Amino acid sequence: MHTELSSEMDSFLHGDDGFASVGSTAPEKSITAILDEGKDAQSAGDYSRAIQVFTDITEGPAPSDPLELEAWEEAHVQKGNALFQSGNLKEALTELTMFMKNYPQSKFVKNALMYSGSIFEKAGSKDKAIPYYRKVTTMPPRDDLTSWAANRLKALGV
Repeated sequence: MHTELSSEMDSFLHGDDGFASVGSTAPEKSITAILDEGKDAQSAGDYSRAIQVFTDITEGPAPSDPLELEAWEEAHVQKGNALFQSGNLKEALTELTMFMKNYPQSKFVKNALMYSGSIFEKAGSKDKAIPYYRKVTTMPPRDDLTSWAANRLKALGV
C-alpha cells in the first residue's frame, strides 16, 4: 500500500496524471506579443498604457533571439513615438536620441530619425527638423518613410 501511494504521489507531483501542476503559471509572453499590445494601445490613443508597455519591454535586457531583439529595438522607437503623440516632446526626443546613440545599426534608426524630425517640426523648430528628414530620404531602403520625409521637406519649402 505504501509503495502504491508513493508511486501515485510521485506521478502526481511530476505531472504524469493529466492535471496541471499546482502553482503553475502560463508561459511567459514573447516581447513581440507584448510589443503588439503596446502598439494596439497606441493605435487606440491610450498613450499612457502604450508608454508603460514599451517601458516594460525596454527596461529589460536585450534578448539574444534575433526576432525578440528586433521587437525590443522597435519598442524603444515606439516608446519615443508614443511620448511624442502624448505631447511629451522633450522626453520623446531623449528616448529617440539615446536609442540612435546606443543602437546606430538598428533597422529602426530611420524611424527614430523621422520621429525626431517630427518632434522638432511640432515644436516649431522647422530648421532643426529639415536635417532629420533629409537623412531619412537618403537611407535605404526607399520606402514609405522615404516618401513621407520627402513630402515633409516639400511642405517645409525645401
